[in-house]
Amino acid sequence: MAIFVTLIAHAPTAATRMAAFPADEAVLIGAKAIAASLSLPASLGQPLSAAPEARTRETAKALSGSVVIDPALRDCDYGRWAGKSLTSLQLDEPAALAEWRHEFHAKPHGGESFADVQNRIIGWLDALTAFRGQVCAVTHPPVMRAALVYVLGAPPAAFWRIEIGTLGMVRLSHDGKSWKLQELRAVH
Repeated sequence: MAIFVTLIAHAPTAATRMAAFPADEAVLIGAKAIAASLSLPASLGQPLSAAPEARTRETAKALSGSVVIDPALRDCDYGRWAGKSLTSLQLDEPAALAEWRHEFHAKPHGGESFADVQNRIIGWLDALTAFRGQVCAVTHPPVMRAALVYVLGAPPAAFWRIEIGTLGMVRLSHDGKSWKLQELRAVH
């Protein structure tokens, strides 16, 4: 019994282009450009699951006619930092930003820590182990990084050493005993 999970990062947004913490925003490229960037096999699970944010819903709709929203795939809640750039936070809150970057459980912005995000995605992944087949979901790079830290059994510090850009893809599998990384693909 095996489950194959493909996680896809949403398409670019204004926040990703300017290194800012996202608000609920639309993608900057159209459906044709999204579909052209990713060549997905027809065998991937249908319907696609997507996080509830506009950027993930739009990306999923560009890849599939059928989309189911799954709150467990939502982005990290960045609290009062939503919409702010890293540059402005480096000037206004350097100590809080440094704490957030070095402490997996920190949430100086009042939202979620990355440990919170990881616990949420662990629950989602582990619930899938009761099934077999294919699941494809559009989510966010931090959610994907948290999933990889879990699947690889890596220490929390590894979260910051994994780079996943927009429209990046991670393919995982579970053979009934353990999770494995099948593929990590970047879109250039």
